[in-house]
Amino acid sequence: IVKLNSRFEFPRKLDLSPFAPDAGKYDLFAVVVHNGDVNSGHYYAHIQPDPDRGWFKFDDETVTPCSEYAAIEDNYGGSDLPVWNYFDRSPTELRNGHGKPRSTPSRSHNAYMLMYIREDARSEILRQPDPKEVNPRMVDRCDRDVRLAEQRRREKVEQQTKIKIKLVHERHLTTMTGFWDHGLIPFEKVYKMGREQLL
Repeated sequence: IVKLNSRFEFPRKLDLSPFAPDAGKYDLFAVVVHNGDVNSGHYYAHIQPDPDRGWFKFDDETVTPCSEYAAIEDNYGGSDLPVWNYFDRSPTELRNGHGKPRSTPSRSHNAYMLMYIREDARSEILRQPDPKEVNPRMVDRCDRDVRLAEQRRREKVEQQTKIKIKLVHERHLTTMTGFWDHGLIPFEKVYKMGREQLL
Protein backbone atom coordinates (compact mmCIF):
# COMPACT_ATOMS: atom_id res chain seq x y z
CA ILE A 1 0.00 0.00 0.00
CA VAL A 2 1.27 3.47 -0.86
CA LYS A 3 -0.10 6.95 -0.40
CA LEU A 4 -0.60 8.71 -3.74
CA ASN A 5 0.70 12.27 -3.62
CA SER A 6 -0.11 13.08 -7.26
CA ARG A 7 -1.45 16.53 -8.01
CA PHE A 8 -5.24 16.70 -7.92
CA GLU A 9 -7.03 20.04 -8.23
CA PHE A 10 -10.50 20.47 -6.78
CA PRO A 11 -13.01 23.29 -7.36
CA ARG A 12 -14.22 25.88 -4.87
CA LYS A 13 -17.73 25.53 -6.31
CA LEU A 14 -19.31 22.28 -7.44
CA ASP A 15 -22.32 22.24 -9.79
CA LEU A 16 -24.01 18.84 -9.84
CA SER A 17 -27.18 19.98 -11.63
CA PRO A 18 -26.05 18.57 -15.02
CA PHE A 19 -25.80 15.10 -13.47
CA ALA A 20 -29.07 14.83 -11.53
CA PRO A 21 -32.30 16.81 -11.28
CA ASP A 22 -32.33 19.27 -8.35
CA ALA A 23 -28.79 18.22 -7.43
CA GLY A 24 -27.89 21.86 -6.83
CA LYS A 25 -24.67 23.80 -6.44
CA TYR A 26 -22.20 23.37 -3.61
CA ASP A 27 -19.52 25.52 -1.95
CA LEU A 28 -16.28 24.13 -0.57
CA PHE A 29 -16.59 24.23 3.23
CA ALA A 30 -13.69 22.17 4.60
CA VAL A 31 -10.47 20.50 3.46
CA VAL A 32 -9.14 17.70 5.65
CA VAL A 33 -5.39 17.32 5.11
CA HIS A 34 -3.10 14.36 5.74
CA ASN A 35 0.59 15.09 6.22
CA GLY A 36 2.80 12.01 6.10
CA ASP A 37 2.94 8.64 4.40
CA VAL A 38 0.82 5.49 4.50
CA ASN A 39 2.41 4.30 7.76
CA SER A 40 2.23 7.48 9.81
CA GLY A 41 1.22 11.09 9.66
CA HIS A 42 -0.93 13.81 11.06
CA TYR A 43 -4.40 15.10 10.17
CA TYR A 44 -5.64 18.68 10.35
CA ALA A 45 -8.42 20.63 8.68
CA HIS A 46 -9.04 23.97 6.99
CA ILE A 47 -12.62 25.17 7.52
CA GLN A 48 -14.54 28.21 6.33
CA PRO A 49 -17.46 28.50 8.77
CA ASP A 50 -18.40 31.92 7.42
CA PRO A 51 -17.37 33.23 3.98
CA ASP A 52 -17.06 36.77 5.37
CA ARG A 53 -14.51 35.66 7.99
CA GLY A 54 -12.30 33.55 5.72
CA TRP A 55 -10.56 30.25 6.38
CA PHE A 56 -9.26 28.78 9.64
CA LYS A 57 -6.78 25.98 10.27
CA PHE A 58 -7.81 23.49 12.97
CA ASP A 59 -4.72 21.61 14.12
CA ASP A 60 -5.41 19.66 17.33
CA GLU A 61 -6.14 22.28 20.01
CA THR A 62 -4.74 25.16 17.91
CA VAL A 63 -7.06 27.23 15.70
CA THR A 64 -5.50 29.95 13.53
CA PRO A 65 -6.70 32.07 10.60
CA CYS A 66 -5.17 31.07 7.27
CA SER A 67 -5.21 32.23 3.66
CA GLU A 68 -7.42 30.72 0.98
CA TYR A 69 -4.25 29.55 -0.78
CA ALA A 70 -3.12 27.64 2.34
CA ALA A 71 -6.54 26.00 2.58
CA ILE A 72 -7.00 25.06 -1.08
CA GLU A 73 -4.17 25.34 -3.64
CA ASP A 74 -1.46 24.34 -1.19
CA ASN A 75 -3.23 21.00 -0.70
CA TYR A 76 -3.51 19.95 -4.35
CA GLY A 77 -0.57 17.60 -3.85
CA GLY A 78 2.10 16.99 -6.46
CA SER A 79 5.54 18.58 -6.18
CA ASP A 80 6.62 21.99 -5.03
CA LEU A 81 7.52 24.44 -7.76
CA PRO A 82 11.18 24.17 -8.75
CA VAL A 83 13.38 26.94 -7.41
CA TRP A 84 15.64 28.81 -9.81
CA ASN A 85 18.78 30.51 -8.63
CA TYR A 86 18.78 33.50 -10.94
CA PHE A 87 22.07 34.80 -9.58
CA ASP A 88 24.07 31.79 -10.87
CA ARG A 89 22.74 31.99 -14.45
CA SER A 90 23.28 34.52 -17.19
CA PRO A 91 20.24 36.09 -18.90
CA THR A 92 20.97 34.01 -22.02
CA GLU A 93 21.00 30.76 -20.02
CA LEU A 94 17.77 31.66 -18.32
CA ARG A 95 16.16 32.63 -21.63
CA ASN A 96 17.19 29.35 -23.24
CA GLY A 97 16.23 27.25 -20.22
CA HIS A 98 19.77 26.03 -19.57
CA GLY A 99 20.52 24.81 -16.09
CA LYS A 100 16.92 24.06 -15.17
CA PRO A 101 16.62 23.04 -11.55
CA ARG A 102 15.92 19.45 -10.75
CA SER A 103 12.34 18.59 -9.92
CA THR A 104 11.49 18.67 -6.25
CA PRO A 105 10.19 15.62 -4.36
CA SER A 106 6.42 15.26 -4.08
CA ARG A 107 4.73 16.86 -1.14
CA SER A 108 3.80 14.77 1.87
CA HIS A 109 0.75 16.93 2.68
CA ASN A 110 -2.36 17.02 0.53
CA ALA A 111 -6.14 17.01 0.72
CA TYR A 112 -7.51 13.77 2.12
CA MET A 113 -11.21 14.59 2.25
CA LEU A 114 -13.31 17.49 0.90
CA MET A 115 -16.57 18.74 2.36
CA TYR A 116 -19.03 20.78 0.33
CA ILE A 117 -22.22 22.48 1.50
CA ARG A 118 -25.23 23.02 -0.69
CA GLU A 119 -25.55 26.73 -1.50
CA ASP A 120 -29.28 27.05 -0.80
CA ALA A 121 -28.98 25.21 2.54
CA ARG A 122 -25.77 26.86 3.80
CA SER A 123 -27.42 29.34 6.19
CA GLU A 124 -29.52 26.58 7.78
CA ILE A 125 -26.65 24.08 8.05
CA LEU A 126 -24.23 26.64 9.52
CA ARG A 127 -26.80 28.31 11.75
CA GLN A 128 -25.38 28.79 15.22
CA PRO A 129 -27.18 26.25 17.40
CA ASP A 130 -28.94 27.16 20.63
CA PRO A 131 -27.01 25.26 23.35
CA LYS A 132 -30.20 24.92 25.43
CA GLU A 133 -31.82 23.00 22.58
CA VAL A 134 -28.79 20.92 21.59
CA ASN A 135 -27.57 19.91 25.05
CA PRO A 136 -29.60 21.33 27.96
CA ARG A 137 -27.84 19.07 30.50
CA MET A 138 -24.46 20.53 29.55
CA VAL A 139 -25.85 24.08 29.83
CA ASP A 140 -27.21 23.26 33.31
CA ARG A 141 -23.86 21.79 34.33
CA CYS A 142 -21.96 24.85 33.09
CA ASP A 143 -24.39 27.19 34.88
CA ARG A 144 -23.96 25.15 38.07
CA ASP A 145 -20.16 25.30 37.74
CA VAL A 146 -20.34 29.08 37.32
CA ARG A 147 -22.54 29.42 40.41
CA LEU A 148 -20.21 27.21 42.48
CA ALA A 149 -17.16 29.16 41.33
CA GLU A 150 -18.87 32.43 42.27
CA GLN A 151 -19.86 31.01 45.67
CA ARG A 152 -16.26 29.88 46.31
CA ARG A 153 -14.99 33.32 45.28
CA ARG A 154 -17.39 35.04 47.72
CA GLU A 155 -16.42 32.66 50.52
CA LYS A 156 -12.74 33.34 49.89
CA VAL A 157 -13.30 37.10 49.97
CA GLU A 158 -15.33 36.68 53.16
CA GLN A 159 -12.53 34.67 54.77
CA GLN A 160 -10.09 37.44 53.96
CA THR A 161 -12.31 40.29 55.18
CA LYS A 162 -14.26 38.72 58.06
CA ILE A 163 -13.42 36.65 61.10
CA LYS A 164 -15.55 34.13 62.96
CA ILE A 165 -15.80 34.63 66.75
CA LYS A 166 -17.27 31.97 69.04
CA LEU A 167 -18.68 33.30 72.32
CA VAL A 168 -17.54 30.91 75.08
CA HIS A 169 -18.55 31.43 78.75
CA GLU A 170 -16.72 30.22 81.84
CA ARG A 171 -19.45 27.64 82.49
CA HIS A 172 -18.58 26.03 79.15
CA LEU A 173 -14.88 25.82 79.99
CA THR A 174 -15.43 24.28 83.43
CA THR A 175 -17.08 21.25 81.81
CA MET A 176 -13.92 20.51 79.81
CA THR A 177 -11.34 18.03 81.17
CA GLY A 178 -7.96 16.80 79.93
CA PHE A 179 -6.53 18.18 76.72
CA TRP A 180 -8.89 20.48 74.88
CA ASP A 181 -9.80 20.13 71.27
CA HIS A 182 -10.87 23.63 70.27
CA GLY A 183 -13.43 22.18 67.86
CA LEU A 184 -15.20 20.42 70.75
CA ILE A 185 -15.42 23.45 73.09
CA PRO A 186 -19.11 24.30 73.63
CA PHE A 187 -20.08 27.87 72.76
CA GLU A 188 -23.01 30.21 73.15
CA LYS A 189 -23.05 32.00 69.82
CA VAL A 190 -21.01 32.61 66.64
CA TYR A 191 -20.36 36.09 65.27
CA LYS A 192 -19.08 36.92 61.80
CA MET A 193 -17.47 40.32 61.93
CA GLY A 194 -15.37 42.59 59.84
CA ARG A 195 -11.79 42.85 61.03
CA GLU A 196 -12.29 46.54 61.94
CA GLN A 197 -15.51 45.97 63.93
CA LEU A 198 -15.68 46.09 67.74
CA LEU A 199 -17.91 43.98 69.98
